[in-house]
Amino acid sequence: MKQKYFNALTHGASGKFGDICVFNQRNGSTCISKIPARRPGRGTQNQQRARGDFGDANAYAMEVLKDDYRKGIYQQVKLPGCNVQNMAVKDFFRAPEIMDVRTGEYTGVKGSPIKIWAKDNVRVETVTVAIYDAYDNLLETGAATVLDRGKTKKCKSSLWEYTAAATGNAQRVVVTALDMPGNAAVAEFQLEQRMPQLNSTAASEFQPELHLPQPNSTVAAFQPEQGLLITTTAVKAPKARTAAEVSDL
Repeated sequence: MKQKYFNALTHGASGKFGDICVFNQRNGSTCISKIPARRPGRGTQNQQRARGDFGDANAYAMEVLKDDYRKGIYQQVKLPGCNVQNMAVKDFFRAPEIMDVRTGEYTGVKGSPIKIWAKDNVRVETVTVAIYDAYDNLLETGAATVLDRGKTKKCKSSLWEYTAAATGNAQRVVVTALDMPGNAAVAEFQLEQRMPQLNSTAASEFQPELHLPQPNSTVAAFQPEQGLLITTTAVKAPKARTAAEVSDL
């Protein structure tokens, strides 16, 4: 607990007092806590895993204290009663969140944008976008650009924008957001199945292939004028009869 009133005997005290309590200094205040009890044995598997995780978090916090860039960021966002090390440990255990992905302006044409809103308890460091076609082939991938960090009362999410670098018949968008410790948030979105709206520049870059249906197979055919995906089934043609077979009928 935090010392509520000034006490000349305990002011500035630090360390263990017998086997009763421990004094710590935090942000200019004296904090008093019970001596932590050490349980016998190695503990359960989950307890050992938790100790290992806290060890990794503390190691990350030590790296932050040696890095002026990251240390400055944690210094700006630290909460009352917390120092940079506390904030770094807290950030280590909390992944970012992808709040929204807007694909309405993305038409499958080079230069069309995708907007992403993401947030973290400290900072979203990077956002990457990967675009796949209907056959799960990677069309393109790249880093989004941050437009607004968004640390205000009205909007706590940062705004990012990705500009398409290629033209293609996109089917799926995968967005990945990373924070400073490297925690990841991944969101996947299915796009409307539509042919890209080609202009004179993009038409030379995108040449759709013609795939003929195989006998007794199901194929997908686009009708651009309707913007719908129509599923049709190709039926095997009947075998032509010879003149002798016709005469036997």
